[in-house]
Amino acid sequence: MTDNLIMVTVYLIVTFIIFLLLRSVNCWYWKIDERIKLQKEHNLLLNQIFESLANQVPNSRVKTDEARFSWPDQKDVKDTEAFEKLLKFLPKKDD
Repeated sequence: MTDNLIMVTVYLIVTFIIFLLLRSVNCWYWKIDERIKLQKEHNLLLNQIFESLANQVPNSRVKTDEARFSWPDQKDVKDTEAFEKLLKFLPKKDD
């Protein structure tokens, strides 16, 4: 009985170690760690862009976190007038 318990314990430990090794190889092969790092950097850059745009728009309700995700007077996507107003606040691209 104790021999079986020892064998099962050793088997589980070896299986767990093999799983950890294969997981790290899999993460390395598919560049998962690199992707997570790049996604975090991307989120930081997007937040910086968002904050700079929120500071440029006068009377902006975007400055609060609550208004960031909920717009009570959200316009239709096809509303070109609202789109043109928004484009006026974006920085001009130098050609």
